[in-house]
Amino acid sequence: MGSEGGSSSDGKAKQLLWIIPSSLLVFLVGYTLYKGQTIEEIALGGLGSVKFAKPGDTLHDTPAPSPSGTGHGTTPIVHPEAAQQVDRDEMSRRQAALEAKLRRMEEALKQSEARPVRRAPDDQSTEVDAPIARQVNLAGTWRDRTGVSWIIQQTGNAVAFQEYNPILGVTAVGQGTVYGHQLQLTYQSALQTNGQAALTISPDGRNLTGNARDNVTGVSFPLMFTR
Repeated sequence: MGSEGGSSSDGKAKQLLWIIPSSLLVFLVGYTLYKGQTIEEIALGGLGSVKFAKPGDTLHDTPAPSPSGTGHGTTPIVHPEAAQQVDRDEMSRRQAALEAKLRRMEEALKQSEARPVRRAPDDQSTEVDAPIARQVNLAGTWRDRTGVSWIIQQTGNAVAFQEYNPILGVTAVGQGTVYGHQLQLTYQSALQTNGQAALTISPDGRNLTGNARDNVTGVSFPLMFTR
């Protein structure tokens, strides 16, 4: 009889050892959910663990953000960090070549400024000045968040521009066309790449935003300039 009583007492004690932690676990989980928390980790000895986190926190196994999301955001055509990796003498040679191309673009703009239009042979006058449609005036200096500038020259709907870094000098040149509030550009850079850019002009004419794609690297990147 004594042996049976001892076994019964041991069984009840073991049941209590499970019931108390289980009740505590249920209480903790219920309270945590009531407070709007997500479950993180709390150790319960040999019974395992439960996890708790503050509202709005994510679990540790949440995927990390894409590396592309940790970059510089909007950027000029040639980011300063990339340009600084080029030897100074080599950069000077490349910039001289870009400036020569820019001068040719500027000359082409001047020639298009008063380009005549030829009429049919039966007209009394053979030449008249070409009418220039009204376009948004982009001429001037535009700046981005890194301190780099775009210096734009415009004749009618034709533009030429240079990208100027205050420390490095000219880092890209290009040309393009304005269509209403859209600007289409091609460019060549001091990193010996080239590409296209498509930007939108804000209604107040103070912001240029869009994207560029480099033909050499295949990389696309956002652009944003203001004046």
